[in-house]
Amino acid sequence: MTNEIIFEQTWFRSFWITTGKRILDITISIFGVIVSLPVWLMAGVLISLDSKGPVVYRQRRLGKDGKPFWLLKLRTMYNGAEVDTGPIWSCEKDQ
Repeated sequence: MTNEIIFEQTWFRSFWITTGKRILDITISIFGVIVSLPVWLMAGVLISLDSKGPVVYRQRRLGKDGKPFWLLKLRTMYNGAEVDTGPIWSCEKDQ
């Protein structure tokens, strides 16, 4: 019984299925970026008007297979918030 579950066909993807999924993922991602770009630009303008400092926050993270990558996101905290402590988890009474 156990071998049937572990070695079921759905566990193994063919080259064509994997490649097709990757192409579909990239196509949908590009479409999503194009559609949401005006919102990102407006948010960037509002962040720059609200406070000084860079609009984009950059942080090093670990990805698939432990491979490090740089995460870029719009800044949602004040500039220099992690200077004294370094990156930390938020807490219940975080402002």
